[in-house]
Amino acid sequence: MQGTSITVTVVAREAAAQNEIASLLRHDSGCELIDDCNDFEHDGFPGSGLVPDLVVFDTGPASSSLLSELVGDLTELGCGILVVAPDERFALEAHQLRVWGYVTRPLVPEAFYRALEGAKTQVRRKALEELSVTAHGGLGRPEQHRGVPGRLMVKSRDHIHVVKVDNIDWIEANAGYYWIHTQGKKHLLRGKMKRLEESLPDDRFVRIHRSLIVNIDRIQELQHVARGEYHAILNDGTKLSVSRNYRTKLFSAFARAS
Repeated sequence: MQGTSITVTVVAREAAAQNEIASLLRHDSGCELIDDCNDFEHDGFPGSGLVPDLVVFDTGPASSSLLSELVGDLTELGCGILVVAPDERFALEAHQLRVWGYVTRPLVPEAFYRALEGAKTQVRRKALEELSVTAHGGLGRPEQHRGVPGRLMVKSRDHIHVVKVDNIDWIEANAGYYWIHTQGKKHLLRGKMKRLEESLPDDRFVRIHRSLIVNIDRIQELQHVARGEYHAILNDGTKLSVSRNYRTKLFSAFARAS
């Protein structure tokens, strides 16, 4: 959650439903629409890949089992769910699954915004509880709260993987996409490198090249190459280029960590 607004993703198979919900959300100053998705089961979250505060899920003709599966996946990721359904058929199950809002079609703006306000209240209550845990010496860490995610969700073929930020070794950008390298595996996401960089803990993740971000805890050695450029050698032997434009940033990160 950024400031007083919450981040929201729309999941809907039909473009018309997706556009209708997105239009309503854009008229709410308390929401920041970060992604939309028309095939969550196969695509996961597009764009940044970052887990939103709230998912507005339009069931369309979905089955009860799909609703249960999707709600389970999203709950595990820590985001809330507001369900938009064609009628009351999923209402009891949605209640049992503890979704944060339920509204039926045709979408009446007043009813939608009323359900949305309830969901936003749940988001803020959850954020306050997390902050309270941290303030009183609990197990929570700042990077697990909104704005600095503890997890990313990435898609690989027909699977959706949850990647812990702590497990990321390095990230490589390439033409509107970026590869996240984690413990010998790599995952492809669509989005802007700068946006991801701003979301990661800056005490551990540092831009070392216009197309590279590294977890400094993985750097084992720095090798001087020429004209102020270096190679960062990671624990697994991976060699990454450190450009002159970013070397000061890397050295400063090491100084803060020491």
